[in-house]
Amino acid sequence: MRSLLTILCFLSFGYMFISTYFLLRLSLASMMMPGMIDLFSYYLPYFLSLSLSLSISVCVCF
Repeated sequence: MRSLLTILCFLSFGYMFISTYFLLRLSLASMMMPGMIDLFSYYLPYFLSLSLSLSISVCVCF
């Protein structure tokens, strides 16, 4: 049971790093192409809320 929690912990932190990486790439693309700004502002709250809920669940596990 403890190892399962550790695996979930690593997965959630990895997801947060990956989502931050994609958000940075998307923001760079929106600087180059102005049409991407709408897409960036649409997906930003979704990514942030999902990573926040994952980090909260990790804190609750420990």
